[in-house]
Amino acid sequence: MSNEENNTEEVVEQKPFSVLGFIEDNSKNLMYAGIALLVIAGGFWYYTSVYTPKRNAEANDELYKAEKFYEQDSLDLALNGDGGEILGLQDVADEFGNTPAGERAAYLAASALMTKGQYEDALEHLGNVSFDDEMVGPLAKCLEGDCQVQLDNFEEGISKYLKAANMRDNTFTSPYALMKAAKVQMHIEDWEGALKTLKRVKKDYSLTQYAANIDKEIARVEAAMK
Repeated sequence: MSNEENNTEEVVEQKPFSVLGFIEDNSKNLMYAGIALLVIAGGFWYYTSVYTPKRNAEANDELYKAEKFYEQDSLDLALNGDGGEILGLQDVADEFGNTPAGERAAYLAASALMTKGQYEDALEHLGNVSFDDEMVGPLAKCLEGDCQVQLDNFEEGISKYLKAANMRDNTFTSPYALMKAAKVQMHIEDWEGALKTLKRVKKDYSLTQYAANIDKEIARVEAAMK
């Protein structure tokens, strides 16, 4: 019998695909896969329900002490701690960076560093912050913009402010960020950009404190464009 006939017979004799047959033939592999999924699911539950809350509680304890120095404008102590039992904001951010309290520490550290004129260091800390908070998230993005502007990176600063304005739509952070963007746009004489930003404040946030002198600002920009 030729090889071609043998191959034909083998194809004919092959069993059709069966789900039950597949399970029987691969029962050991499927069992291992199931165990692996259980281990992953259990690990995820432990991380989110036990480990992370515990770490966040520890971070909050350390952050509370450092915040006291920050509130008293003792920025060096706030940033670096007392050299003893109290950790500084930077240490809390480094040690607990994957927790909400650790991210707050990074934000406060960035704020303190910017006040001290250490803009690059502040930006480094802000790069580790990913706030979902309604207020603090946009404020952190605005702080990035402030640092960029202080470094004379005006276009980058404007970009950060506009991103902050769009992160959340509320009557505090949105117009606050927009007015910051408009001021820098006017500083670099981007009159068209400034006019667009100011008109957005007037249209969407006319009842906020940030729109108190908006008509005067718009008139100033329009005069500069003539």
